[in-house]
Amino acid sequence: EITSIDPLKPTKGSYITITGKGFGKSKGKVFIAGTAGEAKECATAAVPNANTCIELGQQFPLKCNETWTDTQVIAEIPQIEKVVPKKYFLVLKTAFGLSSSGNDFIEVIDGNPLPSICFAEPASLFAPILDKNAPLKIYGKNFKPGTGNPLVYFWTKGSQTDTTDPSLNSWLSSQLLNT
Repeated sequence: EITSIDPLKPTKGSYITITGKGFGKSKGKVFIAGTAGEAKECATAAVPNANTCIELGQQFPLKCNETWTDTQVIAEIPQIEKVVPKKYFLVLKTAFGLSSSGNDFIEVIDGNPLPSICFAEPASLFAPILDKNAPLKIYGKNFKPGTGNPLVYFWTKGSQTDTTDPSLNSWLSSQLLNT
Protein backbone atom coordinates (compact mmCIF):
# COMPACT_ATOMS: atom_id res chain seq x y z
CA GLU A 1 0.00 0.00 0.00
CA ILE A 2 1.41 3.37 -1.07
CA THR A 3 0.77 6.21 1.39
CA SER A 4 2.84 8.99 -0.22
CA ILE A 5 5.08 9.90 -3.14
CA ASP A 6 7.61 12.72 -2.89
CA PRO A 7 7.94 14.85 -4.89
CA LEU A 8 4.58 14.62 -6.64
CA LYS A 9 5.93 16.83 -9.46
CA PRO A 10 9.37 15.49 -10.40
CA THR A 11 11.40 16.25 -13.51
CA LYS A 12 13.16 13.73 -15.72
CA GLY A 13 16.36 12.50 -14.08
CA SER A 14 15.03 13.08 -10.54
CA TYR A 15 14.46 10.55 -7.77
CA ILE A 16 11.06 10.02 -6.20
CA THR A 17 10.53 8.43 -2.79
CA ILE A 18 7.52 6.15 -2.39
CA THR A 19 6.47 5.40 1.18
CA GLY A 20 3.95 2.91 2.50
CA LYS A 21 4.02 -0.70 3.62
CA GLY A 22 4.23 -4.20 2.26
CA PHE A 23 6.85 -3.51 -0.43
CA GLY A 24 9.04 -6.41 0.72
CA LYS A 25 12.78 -6.38 1.33
CA SER A 26 13.74 -7.63 -2.15
CA LYS A 27 13.84 -5.16 -5.04
CA GLY A 28 10.77 -5.16 -7.28
CA LYS A 29 9.80 -2.74 -10.07
CA VAL A 30 8.07 0.62 -10.37
CA PHE A 31 6.18 1.63 -13.51
CA ILE A 32 4.37 4.74 -14.71
CA ALA A 33 1.72 4.82 -17.44
CA GLY A 34 -0.89 7.18 -18.90
CA THR A 35 -3.91 5.65 -17.15
CA ALA A 36 -4.54 3.72 -13.93
CA GLY A 37 -5.61 0.68 -16.00
CA GLU A 38 -2.40 0.77 -18.05
CA ALA A 39 -0.33 1.14 -14.88
CA LYS A 40 -2.01 -1.89 -13.30
CA GLU A 41 -1.43 -3.83 -16.53
CA CYS A 42 2.29 -2.98 -16.36
CA ALA A 43 2.49 -4.83 -13.03
CA THR A 44 0.34 -7.82 -13.98
CA ALA A 45 1.54 -8.58 -17.52
CA ALA A 46 4.23 -11.24 -17.94
CA VAL A 47 5.97 -8.80 -20.30
CA PRO A 48 4.96 -5.14 -19.78
CA ASN A 49 3.78 -3.32 -22.91
CA ALA A 50 6.70 -1.19 -24.10
CA ASN A 51 4.26 1.30 -25.68
CA THR A 52 2.40 2.10 -22.45
CA CYS A 53 4.69 1.08 -19.57
CA ILE A 54 7.70 3.11 -18.46
CA GLU A 55 9.88 1.39 -15.87
CA LEU A 56 11.51 3.73 -13.38
CA GLY A 57 15.24 3.47 -12.78
CA GLN A 58 16.74 1.46 -9.94
CA GLN A 59 20.46 2.14 -10.56
CA PHE A 60 22.00 4.19 -7.78
CA PRO A 61 25.44 5.13 -6.43
CA LEU A 62 27.17 2.41 -4.41
CA LYS A 63 26.49 4.15 -1.09
CA CYS A 64 22.77 4.00 -1.84
CA ASN A 65 22.36 0.31 -1.18
CA GLU A 66 19.02 0.45 0.64
CA THR A 67 16.74 2.09 -1.91
CA TRP A 68 14.10 -0.65 -1.57
CA THR A 69 12.75 -1.53 1.87
CA ASP A 70 9.41 -2.82 3.12
CA THR A 71 8.27 0.76 3.79
CA GLN A 72 10.20 2.93 1.31
CA VAL A 73 11.29 2.76 -2.33
CA ILE A 74 13.43 5.27 -4.20
CA ALA A 75 13.15 5.28 -7.99
CA GLU A 76 14.40 7.55 -10.78
CA ILE A 77 12.31 9.16 -13.50
CA PRO A 78 14.14 8.11 -16.68
CA GLN A 79 15.59 10.69 -19.04
CA ILE A 80 14.10 9.24 -22.20
CA GLU A 81 12.00 10.75 -25.01
CA LYS A 82 8.96 8.71 -24.04
CA VAL A 83 8.69 10.60 -20.73
CA VAL A 84 6.98 13.92 -21.44
CA PRO A 85 5.52 16.52 -19.09
CA LYS A 86 2.13 15.14 -18.03
CA LYS A 87 0.29 13.19 -15.33
CA TYR A 88 1.31 9.53 -14.98
CA PHE A 89 -0.23 6.79 -12.89
CA LEU A 90 2.26 4.80 -10.81
CA VAL A 91 2.29 1.15 -9.82
CA LEU A 92 4.75 -0.64 -7.58
CA LYS A 93 5.29 -4.38 -8.15
CA THR A 94 7.00 -6.36 -5.39
CA ALA A 95 9.57 -9.09 -6.01
CA PHE A 96 6.81 -11.57 -5.10
CA GLY A 97 4.47 -10.29 -7.81
CA LEU A 98 2.08 -8.28 -5.63
CA SER A 99 1.29 -4.78 -6.83
CA SER A 100 -0.19 -1.50 -5.68
CA SER A 101 -3.54 -0.25 -7.01
CA GLY A 102 -2.18 1.79 -9.92
CA ASN A 103 -4.31 4.74 -8.77
CA ASP A 104 -1.40 6.75 -7.32
CA PHE A 105 0.01 9.39 -9.63
CA ILE A 106 2.79 11.87 -10.25
CA GLU A 107 3.03 14.75 -12.69
CA VAL A 108 6.33 14.95 -14.56
CA ILE A 109 7.12 18.61 -15.21
CA ASP A 110 9.61 20.41 -17.44
CA GLY A 111 12.88 21.49 -15.92
CA ASN A 112 16.33 20.43 -14.87
CA PRO A 113 16.67 17.27 -12.76
CA LEU A 114 15.91 18.03 -9.12
CA PRO A 115 18.44 17.48 -6.34
CA SER A 116 17.97 13.82 -5.45
CA ILE A 117 19.05 12.13 -2.23
CA CYS A 118 19.35 8.36 -1.89
CA PHE A 119 21.39 8.04 1.32
CA ALA A 120 22.68 10.08 4.25
CA GLU A 121 25.20 9.14 6.91
CA PRO A 122 24.80 9.00 9.70
CA ALA A 123 21.21 7.96 9.03
CA SER A 124 20.12 9.56 12.30
CA LEU A 125 21.60 12.11 14.68
CA PHE A 126 21.02 13.08 18.27
CA ALA A 127 19.42 16.44 18.84
CA PRO A 128 21.25 18.60 19.61
CA ILE A 129 24.17 17.30 17.60
CA LEU A 130 26.77 16.38 20.21
CA ASP A 131 29.85 16.55 17.98
CA LYS A 132 29.62 19.77 15.97
CA ASN A 133 32.58 18.62 13.85
CA ALA A 134 30.95 15.36 12.76
CA PRO A 135 30.00 15.65 9.10
CA LEU A 136 26.62 14.78 7.66
CA LYS A 137 27.25 13.19 4.27
CA ILE A 138 24.46 13.26 1.70
CA TYR A 139 24.63 11.02 -1.37
CA GLY A 140 22.67 11.31 -4.58
CA LYS A 141 22.80 13.40 -7.72
CA ASN A 142 21.84 16.71 -9.31
CA PHE A 143 23.42 18.83 -6.56
CA LYS A 144 25.02 21.36 -8.97
CA PRO A 145 28.60 21.54 -7.66
CA GLY A 146 30.45 24.81 -7.50
CA THR A 147 27.53 27.00 -6.42
CA GLY A 148 28.75 27.82 -2.91
CA ASN A 149 28.44 26.34 0.55
CA PRO A 150 25.72 23.73 0.97
CA LEU A 151 22.59 24.53 2.94
CA VAL A 152 20.47 21.73 4.32
CA TYR A 153 17.27 22.52 6.19
CA PHE A 154 15.68 20.23 8.78
CA TRP A 155 12.06 20.28 9.90
CA THR A 156 10.03 18.17 12.20
CA LYS A 157 7.56 15.82 10.56
CA GLY A 158 4.36 17.68 9.76
CA SER A 159 5.81 21.18 10.15
CA GLN A 160 4.96 23.89 7.65
CA THR A 161 7.57 25.64 5.51
CA ASP A 162 7.40 28.97 3.77
CA THR A 163 7.63 27.80 0.16
CA THR A 164 7.47 31.41 -1.05
CA ASP A 165 11.04 31.84 0.23
CA PRO A 166 13.21 30.93 -2.79
CA SER A 167 16.13 30.02 -0.53
CA LEU A 168 14.11 27.07 0.80
CA ASN A 169 13.70 25.73 -2.71
CA SER A 170 17.35 26.00 -3.73
CA TRP A 171 20.38 23.79 -3.24
CA LEU A 172 23.84 25.23 -2.69
CA SER A 173 25.96 22.18 -2.97
CA SER A 174 29.66 22.24 -3.51
CA GLN A 175 30.09 19.90 -0.54
CA LEU A 176 27.25 17.49 -1.31
CA LEU A 177 28.48 14.22 -2.74
CA ASN A 178 27.55 14.05 -6.41
CA THR A 179 27.68 10.76 -8.23
